[in-house]
Amino acid sequence: MPKITSFLASTFLLVAVMVSYGGPPVAERAVDTGESDKWRKYLRGNSIAGDWFGCRPVAAENGVTLTGYFTADLLGNVTGGKSTGFEAASSSGLQLVLDMEKMAGLNGTEIVSSMIWRAGNNLSDLHVGNLNTVAQLYGGQNLRLYELMVRQKLWDDQVTIQLGRQGAFDTFFASLIHQNYVNNGICGNPKGIFFSVPAFGQTVYPTSSWGAFVRYAPQDCPWYIQAGAYLLDSENGVNRVAGTNFEFDVDLGPAVLVQGGYTPHGKQGDDPGLQGKYSLGLFYSGDNQAEFDGSGTSGNAGGYVMLEQMLWREPGDANLQKLRNHWGPGAQEGLSAFLNVVVTPNEEISMFPVYITSGLVYQGLIPCRPDDFLSFGVVWGTISEDRRHSQMAANVPVETDETVLELNYRYFVTPFFSIQPDLQYIINPGGTNLLDDALVLGAQVTVNF
Repeated sequence: MPKITSFLASTFLLVAVMVSYGGPPVAERAVDTGESDKWRKYLRGNSIAGDWFGCRPVAAENGVTLTGYFTADLLGNVTGGKSTGFEAASSSGLQLVLDMEKMAGLNGTEIVSSMIWRAGNNLSDLHVGNLNTVAQLYGGQNLRLYELMVRQKLWDDQVTIQLGRQGAFDTFFASLIHQNYVNNGICGNPKGIFFSVPAFGQTVYPTSSWGAFVRYAPQDCPWYIQAGAYLLDSENGVNRVAGTNFEFDVDLGPAVLVQGGYTPHGKQGDDPGLQGKYSLGLFYSGDNQAEFDGSGTSGNAGGYVMLEQMLWREPGDANLQKLRNHWGPGAQEGLSAFLNVVVTPNEEISMFPVYITSGLVYQGLIPCRPDDFLSFGVVWGTISEDRRHSQMAANVPVETDETVLELNYRYFVTPFFSIQPDLQYIINPGGTNLLDDALVLGAQVTVNF
């Protein structure tokens, strides 16, 4: 316990000093200290590896782009839950994109391949006892290939087609705003969909499946629609099978997802305005899920809503173009809110018939820190009546609901290196009313290569 307390105290003290100081961005401080133009350019870049001694821009000119990252979750359970304790989890990844237009004259064609290495332990399982994993990097601890697909863009990039090995939830039920969180209930994709449809866990990062995806987003309007079909296999997440071997075995059946949405002020060239994203999705899994009472099996279906809206934009945003270049055309300093609701109405097989995540994110709260994010989030899900009845009949602890509150601040030391102190409060860990509410403290560290 003293080691945990010392580590957590040191982490929060370090970040508190950085945040309270605020100060100009690293790139601007370089000017004040008289560092060379080369050093300033490096500190403004998006990669700790820089331009690889000139190799990276030459490779890009010839159609080869290689990117990578390393992220670590360093978290400790301070009180409540099963026990106090500290655990670390990490994820490393490399992605190779080959621009076939530059390499072979194939207009709009890319070949995408990537690999992932995950390591570490699960604090939730070992010390907290909650359902929504506190470390989003825990899951699929392995070394494996992830993507191997062809991406084709048509009609002035209005149509995107992907064929091959991919993760369905890289493109469905996903938003950049989710990546501001450390708890896996929000980060990536709201976790309720995977609790209720376990087969979908075979096509979500870091596990991929064979599939096809198409998206149509007209240039002259803010609407879009997309659809995907995927083949799911229970051994996708097994290293000996899927580490480097993309087999076509399918024992969980097909999965189909459709999503449409409206994105005002979200395209390049739009006036800044108050960006919004409103999406509606439907999904189906052909996997025969067992009913909680053991009386039968059936496939599962449901839907979700994603609502994301900027509430306030800082006036006179001098950093607007810089932010859009880095985060996308909708980026801007100010306060945004989001709400996600996923519904799987068949309570005979769905663990969470209703699952909700929501939050507030402020980008650039501290003057001269336009890239930093202050985020607050809530995760809540209610357990199905059928699951509760089956637990009562089996004379085991009955699950009701679990709530997670998260507060964090992502401090960008440079564009390629960030430190994110994190606080999570878990109400009713495990949903059984047998464990005291838990307090988890720590930090997430990210480096881009």
